[in-house]
Amino acid sequence: MIWPWLRGRLRARAYLPEHLPDYVRAVTGGGAGLVDGHLWYDRGDTLVLVGYPLDGNFDTARLADAVRRALLYHRPVYLSLIAPELPALPFELLDSGSDRYFRLDLAAHAVNQKTRNMISRSSRELRLAAVRRLGPEHRALIASFLERTGADGAMRRVYEAMHGYVERAGGPLVLEARDAAGRLEAFDVADIDRGEYAFYMFNVRSGGAGIPGASDLLLHELLKRARAAGARYVNLGLGVNSGIEFFKRKWGGLPFMRHEYGLYDAGGGPLIDRIYGR
Repeated sequence: MIWPWLRGRLRARAYLPEHLPDYVRAVTGGGAGLVDGHLWYDRGDTLVLVGYPLDGNFDTARLADAVRRALLYHRPVYLSLIAPELPALPFELLDSGSDRYFRLDLAAHAVNQKTRNMISRSSRELRLAAVRRLGPEHRALIASFLERTGADGAMRRVYEAMHGYVERAGGPLVLEARDAAGRLEAFDVADIDRGEYAFYMFNVRSGGAGIPGASDLLLHELLKRARAAGARYVNLGLGVNSGIEFFKRKWGGLPFMRHEYGLYDAGGGPLIDRIYGR
């Protein structure tokens, strides 16, 4: 359990989106806790373990021991593990994947001329506003975005949990862009709070003709707010695909952390007990 008094300390040390319990719990729907500085989340018969310790001192042996302790306590059927490097585990690997987290160093950041021109153009056609809730228009734009992009089940679960995350946390910023007629063109969700990192969580935009540069204008404003809040970095999330990675690199984002994912068949209590000799 993450006690209220601990939430501020966790946020101050967070450097990945998975270090934000309100965000992950909106997706998993379960509880959260810590084992040797590693956050865990439960989701039905699955234990999600974040193999990036909050103190930043990653070690595969340390992670393997955290896995052992977490499995003996929770006794799940499945283990979902993310880490810079997956340790050797005595369980069947069912699925895996690799990516990289991108971040933007606010002190070294500079916008190129082409992007500045795009921001200037879009700022003449769009009006920005900060809100704290997602309304029917935001939800409709999410549904349209997911349909247009052909999102898989995992991506749908994350985006469909966005409303719950914003409602649960209370702190995430929803930054929206509307055209002259008041129509919602795009919006971002960001977590800008205490700590060295701000988080660029979601970007949702309309399809069709749209107004070029809406996402650039939103990110430009988000970075200004992150600087004003005293952040040093903005975590831009995973590369995901070439188009998303291009956008993040265009803004000065660079890969700074490997993301390795493994889904394991932990077998539940009897198998865990047998393997770890309980």
